[in-house]
Amino acid sequence: RYDNALRFAAEKHKGQFRIGGAEYITHPMAVAEIVRQNGYGIDVQIAALFHDLLEDTDAKESEILKFGNEEILKAVAQPPKFLFAPMVPAIINLGIQFPMLFMGIGVADVNPLFFITSIVTAHAALVVAGIKEPHLSTMLQAYGRSNKISQNLYAVQGNKFEP
Repeated sequence: RYDNALRFAAEKHKGQFRIGGAEYITHPMAVAEIVRQNGYGIDVQIAALFHDLLEDTDAKESEILKFGNEEILKAVAQPPKFLFAPMVPAIINLGIQFPMLFMGIGVADVNPLFFITSIVTAHAALVVAGIKEPHLSTMLQAYGRSNKISQNLYAVQGNKFEP
């Protein structure tokens, strides 16, 4: 399973290079190796291998699901954001508070700063909560160590990782 995931990631990152000139795939491979050395299981290793796929390549969520499960996808997916907050709660916040702002101003002659402060405070809370969205670090915490070190899944040649 890991080998297939590695081939997929290498294909998707083909033609991408790091600042130093190395092929980009060496970075996700190194992250996956660090995760493996720290005792995490195959799902977390695959998530580490895939951690840049959705944002840096044309990979689709459906393709990632072929190599694992929903947890791997959650670990690598970047949820949509609106002004740094998760999209749906931020839109709901604004959808509720802006009409209240205009009604408060028009009907009760309330100072708009009251509502603006409320909107900004609620949005800031959503931003803070959004930091806790599923990603690789939460998957590491959720899965914990597998208490068994798996075998090295690829050879190291000099300072270059080879699939």
